[in-house]
Amino acid sequence: MTDVYEIHRWLEKQSARPLYKDEGVMFGDPSRPVTGVTVCWMPSPANIHAAAAAGHDLLIHHEALLYPYPFDHSQPLSAMHWRTNGQRLAALAQTGLIATRLHATLDQLFIFDAFAEQLGLKRVVAQGAEYHHRVFEIEPTAYVDLIQQVKKATGLKDLRVTGVRRDRLVRRVGMPWGGLGLFVNVGYVQSLVELIPDIDVMVVGETDNYGFRFCTEIGIDVIETSHEVSENPGLGRFAQALKEKFPSLDVRHIADPCVWMAR
Repeated sequence: MTDVYEIHRWLEKQSARPLYKDEGVMFGDPSRPVTGVTVCWMPSPANIHAAAAAGHDLLIHHEALLYPYPFDHSQPLSAMHWRTNGQRLAALAQTGLIATRLHATLDQLFIFDAFAEQLGLKRVVAQGAEYHHRVFEIEPTAYVDLIQQVKKATGLKDLRVTGVRRDRLVRRVGMPWGGLGLFVNVGYVQSLVELIPDIDVMVVGETDNYGFRFCTEIGIDVIETSHEVSENPGLGRFAQALKEKFPSLDVRHIADPCVWMAR
């Protein structure tokens, strides 16, 4: 029988490092054998109940279990009564699921590469020491055409984009996937600029006003997809790899849709 620790050990062997501090079991008895696993981006009550309805024992979620965003296993007790947190904890208690968070480990092993492939980014023109410090080069493409290509690749009808130079050709592309386009993670964007200063456009998962402005003030356009959509392909790839490694497990992936819509 498989338990959550066996899954953790498999991933640690693949990544050649321990799980990160913000990863690991968040709820439930990790020593209990599991027969079914639901992989999802956000541990929402809907996803928790869907996992239970499938007869699963384990929820593997990419994002944090509780708000505000934690950077280690300690959760602020003062926030336990927040309605969003209470609903999630109540759903886990009701269903009896084990919940484990796998974040940067899955980014490294599956998510970054899957999003690059989804966008058709193949040629690396600059690379840093870490797996995710890469700038890509594409054939010179009209910026407006690249926007349409990103829409097609992600299946999103609407994107938020900037318009530094709408009529220009773009060639060099940074890819701050997930939440790395957000202002709080601007150091990552800066690390790409330091790799190669003449980046034309950043195709990001999620960003915000400050994140947009950081790039536009130095002449870099931004195309925003969404946090979840940029990470769903890699989570699906992880779910498939998990099934192949542990064939006795029933593994399913829930692809969280983009939470907002244009009106």
